[in-house]
Amino acid sequence: MPTYASGVYHGDDQIATMYAGETIVSKVSECEDTIFVAGKIPISVDVLIIGGGGGGGGSASTAFLSTGGGGAGGYREFTKKYYSGTDYTVTIGAGGSTGSIGSDSSIEKIASGGGAGIGGNTADGGSGGGGKNQSSDTDHGGVSISPRCNGASQGNNGGHGLALYGGGGGGGAGGSGQTNSGSTTGADGGDGTSSSITGSNITRAGGGGGGTNAFFGSGTGGSGGSGGGGDGGDSDHSDTGDNGDNGVANTGGGGGGGGSSNSSVFDNQFDHGDGGNGGSGFVVMKFDSSYTITIGSGLTRAVTTSGGFKIVQFTAGTDTISFS
Repeated sequence: MPTYASGVYHGDDQIATMYAGETIVSKVSECEDTIFVAGKIPISVDVLIIGGGGGGGGSASTAFLSTGGGGAGGYREFTKKYYSGTDYTVTIGAGGSTGSIGSDSSIEKIASGGGAGIGGNTADGGSGGGGKNQSSDTDHGGVSISPRCNGASQGNNGGHGLALYGGGGGGGAGGSGQTNSGSTTGADGGDGTSSSITGSNITRAGGGGGGTNAFFGSGTGGSGGSGGGGDGGDSDHSDTGDNGDNGVANTGGGGGGGGSSNSSVFDNQFDHGDGGNGGSGFVVMKFDSSYTITIGSGLTRAVTTSGGFKIVQFTAGTDTISFS
């Protein structure tokens, strides 16, 4: 009888001969190589992965400029087979601080990119993770650096901002950030996307709202997109700029841009609030309750059972999991 190398496809008849009497599982699913696993049980799992949101723009160094809202973390929802007795590494991405890109969330080869953070001198909103960058600061593109098979996650462009008026909104999973066309009100962040994987319809991954500038008078910061986006900071003729709000934790929401204030346009007494931090990412897995999951201590999680399914929500850390 010929001998065949494990994991190599030779045709159904040859595989049946090679693995006679064993359980044969075709490991052909999203983002996997075409290989076969002997003696492993395939477990169908619904998965949601959201990257960390980007931090909004703004700091004292920006003087009187308006700043954009941070982009939301990338958003991916899919169903995939995982295998008993196999370790998989789960990582939850942190949100970016002011002006910084959020971190990726991932399960092995599949990840959602962190949202774009906005540099201190950039009025445009940051892109959502996986979206294209619409900021003039090319260092803040929200592009994932995850391993292969990352593919495209939902993340949209940030909106355009005007430095002497209001900043653009950050991109969300469900839509692009709004653009400022000459208003002292900051532009709104793009909306997120809803999922019922945790048992109720919840929206996550909204972009941050743009901050405003008091150069032409007081203004209001843009609203964060639905799904955890932080609001942009307001502006007035006081000597203190308002900070942008943080994105909501475990939604991947983008941080709001800071607002710029001034006591006198003519003597250059300007002050700028900080951009809000991006919200941390989120990973959830839903599978038949007859299976058991073993979770490493490095992951913060909550496990519930509902309607014959186990729902595991990971909210921080990195470690391995396995099914049995």
